[in-house]
Amino acid sequence: MKNINFNYLLIFFLSLFYLWIVFLIVNPNVSEEYRAYYIERITSDWRPLRYTAVVSEGFDFSKPGLPSFIRYTAGISYHESWGRWTDASLKKTVRIIYEEPFFGDVCVNIMLSPALPQIGRLVVIRFGSNEQQFVTQAGAQWYQLDFRLDDPTSTLEIEPSVSATPALWDPTNKDLREISLGLYRLIALPGACKELESSNL
Repeated sequence: MKNINFNYLLIFFLSLFYLWIVFLIVNPNVSEEYRAYYIERITSDWRPLRYTAVVSEGFDFSKPGLPSFIRYTAGISYHESWGRWTDASLKKTVRIIYEEPFFGDVCVNIMLSPALPQIGRLVVIRFGSNEQQFVTQAGAQWYQLDFRLDDPTSTLEIEPSVSATPALWDPTNKDLREISLGLYRLIALPGACKELESSNL
């Protein structure tokens, strides 16, 4: 009788142990960056190079790695000499996480070039609960957006209308990424927007 009870207890505790192991596998206690790269697979960056920059200088996508004021990104492809493509095969909505939150009036200046299917289509930019949108033009263009953040936020999101593999318009292209926007520069500055001046960008 004692052996039977012991066996039941052993089975019970082993079951609890294995349930705990499964819980840890499903919900690992890891950093956001680790989860984004290894578990969710929504970023192409893991322990990227860091270059020293301040927020007012902006995110220069043509530089390898990330500026020191960006914690991590999601939905953006690997670095190329000119910048980076958004990549919906990683994540449909681009996510850029700043090290420090923004609050109040913020001006977002972004320079981008749409892939062929995205030309003339809507792009939505979200900063916290605030949302702005614009229609893309062909070629590399600056777009300027005013935000009013009622709560501190570190997350900026970019949502294109359409993404596609380059083979859609170029059958010889074997690139399997689902691209939409070519990103060149992103500058988020405290305060309301002023007229764009190329000398300041």
